[in-house]
Amino acid sequence: MRGLRAAPEDLNGRSVSIQQLPENPTFVPKAAGVTAVMLDAAWDEVDRAWDDESAHLRLLTLLDAGDCLADGAARYRRARELDPSRTDRAERMLSAITARALAKLVATPRSEAFERPRTWVLVAGYGVALGLIGLSLYALSR
Repeated sequence: MRGLRAAPEDLNGRSVSIQQLPENPTFVPKAAGVTAVMLDAAWDEVDRAWDDESAHLRLLTLLDAGDCLADGAARYRRARELDPSRTDRAERMLSAITARALAKLVATPRSEAFERPRTWVLVAGYGVALGLIGLSLYALSR
């Protein structure tokens, strides 16, 4: 895993590096077309410079921008399992990924399926329920 692969290339054959991302994570657009090549390049950069906090933050930003937090968590879990010396940093990054995922979950608006039912649906439901109760009482009284 460490340093065994050459630098990845994008679809046009250009070399891709995590350094192409801005230093400040807040400037990565949410509509960034994050590809597997970009994730591999970012992970390779983190893998080579494990103690570089900024590389981890850039990877986290890329994962967040591409909605790939689960992929990043899997990579950090694997790194933690394969190399015990990486456990502390991997745990911190897993916590950061979890926090980002939870923040996204909370910030995601509720879908229309969870909206309050319309009034006519409630009236129809009560009508059906009352009708069934009435039929049950009628059947019991015979």
